[in-house]
Amino acid sequence: MKDGFTLGLDMDGVITSSPDFFASLSSQWRNNGGRVNIVSSRSDRPDVIQATREELSSFGISYDCLFLMPSIEAAQVRCPESNLDWYQKYLWQKVAYCLESNIEYFYDDDMKVIELFKMLAPRINIFHVV
Repeated sequence: MKDGFTLGLDMDGVITSSPDFFASLSSQWRNNGGRVNIVSSRSDRPDVIQATREELSSFGISYDCLFLMPSIEAAQVRCPESNLDWYQKYLWQKVAYCLESNIEYFYDDDMKVIELFKMLAPRINIFHVV
């Protein structure tokens, strides 16, 4: 864990797969001066945001920011990568958010997301949770 660095955690398949581990990691990370951002493919609808906050609280996850993804339609308009298919453009939103937020370390379980990080954000250290 690096002081001052920002950690990104996916929700489903990452935090939900090992909530005790990620509660400990997130707490230690923040206690050492780092930031923790939750970056999930869940919808950014208000009800989903509220339910996700409640779930994170129930797991004891300590975090600074919560990013849930806008619609597929928004991604199609916003994504500058013309070589990506519609689903990759949707997932691209995770990569874009992590780049904009200066996330240095990111945990995800989806190989499609991991491939996008390797292709579009090689400076971010990506960890595959299986």
